[in-house]
Amino acid sequence: MLICKKNGHALTDQQEKRVLSGETSCPVCSSANCFIKGAPGTLTIKQGLTDFNCVACCAAMATGEYLDTALSEMVRDELGGFDISELAAFMAKRKYNLGTFFEFDTPFSINTKDYNLCIDIKYSEPAILFTKPQNMDRTGMYHCVYWDGRDVRDPCPILPDLMPLSDYKIFRFLPIHKFEN
Repeated sequence: MLICKKNGHALTDQQEKRVLSGETSCPVCSSANCFIKGAPGTLTIKQGLTDFNCVACCAAMATGEYLDTALSEMVRDELGGFDISELAAFMAKRKYNLGTFFEFDTPFSINTKDYNLCIDIKYSEPAILFTKPQNMDRTGMYHCVYWDGRDVRDPCPILPDLMPLSDYKIFRFLPIHKFEN
């Protein structure tokens, strides 16, 4: 998978072939010599400012697929986003299982002193997190980020690629497990 370092978008198969055959500028944004290659979970894929593609971005990051592939296979819900069942189906098709998740009545920060919460979770394992969007007070809205086991990879285009887990109010934690044949 080739990713544009400048703007964070993943190239489609056809665009990648053009680059690998010698084209030096990005077919999407025309940036020169800006590509990095990555394995699943090692790149941050960004969505557009108003795309509501955070779930698809996280699915692509977790599996190493192109964002275009996730967008073409996942069906949007009535609000224009993606339902958790679409995420689970996309992941399962690629032999990734979304583990048991936890839902909380009130989102919380990991480092908060307001809760006495004991859950045995391996934070060193990858997961998809549903969080309250930063700087947004919209009711019913959520944001999806990818936890690579060390950092949060946030598809929001105005945030840095890597963020600390403590910056998020998590209400759903979906551990990711790759299953073998």
